[in-house]
Amino acid sequence: MKGFRNILVHRYGHVDDEIVYRILSIRLNDFYDFEKQVDRYLELMCTKWNKRST
Repeated sequence: MKGFRNILVHRYGHVDDEIVYRILSIRLNDFYDFEKQVDRYLELMCTKWNKRST
């Protein structure tokens, strides 16, 4: 997925839509996993901030 990200960022105008669709169909769970990690991080930061503020 990291290599695909580099292609999207650096060669966006040359990306084949069918390849994008195929990769996203196969690796969609990567996005859900990333979302969960971001949620956990934000919850942790909010908890730390709230403890520090009281």
